Amino acid sequence: MISKADDNQEKIQTLLKTVEDGIKVVFESERYKKYLSTMSKFHDYSFRNIFLILSQKPDATRVAGFVAWQEKFGRSVCKGEKGISIIGYAPKKITEEVPKKDPITGRSLTDATGKAITESVTKQIPYFKQVYVFDVSQTEGEPLPAIVEDLSGNVKGYENLVTALKDISVFSIHFEDIQGNVKGRCDYMEKKITIKQGMSEAQTVKTIIHEITHTDLHSPSLNLTMKEITDRQTKEVEALCP
Repeated sequence: MISKADDNQEKIQTLLKTVEDGIKVVFESERYKKYLSTMSKFHDYSFRNIFLILSQKPDATRVAGFVAWQEKFGRSVCKGEKGISIIGYAPKKITEEVPKKDPITGRSLTDATGKAITESVTKQIPYFKQVYVFDVSQTEGEPLPAIVEDLSGNVKGYENLVTALKDISVFSIHFEDIQGNVKGRCDYMEKKITIKQGMSEAQTVKTIIHEITHTDLHSPSLNLTMKEITDRQTKEVEALCP
């Protein structure tokens, strides 16, 4: 006789197998190629500017300059939106007269009267100034491509399925009002999974399975060192649930 726990585990394994098979399909799709192409257009910000961005807009996800949103992504900054102030690198070119050197000896050249011969040299010097960027949530226009879309609709036996997921999860599962675009979080220290409340039943089940997969793949309780624990982007790819 199959126990309830074994039955639940078998169902979850079937769902996780669907996730595994789906990852390959997603990575080979045109949608994924378009996603990578678009994401490559976003500038990589320094740690200093990332700190400035998050200190002013903690829920920021994708940021770009006013013109970049228009020219690269077909989007416009919404009227009345306040820019996020960061430090921009804008090197300047200056031209100055310098003594002309003999290319062989390196000595300064002079004319017949003994006066130093000079030449104009243009060089670039570092220069920084305050610039403004805007988060995607502050813009409107062409949608950015996504690897997967949010799910909608109800799930047959939803309550029982959520209960089963809670039973087999080694981390406790809680529902909270998470702000921004984050749908779920996995706290390895507290062994807690937090799911955004108010989502569709289908999206909620997807997110729970996604976070449970994180606990299976990346829990520090497996006695791994921090260097051996994969980075966040790799974790998200491995836990991807299409």
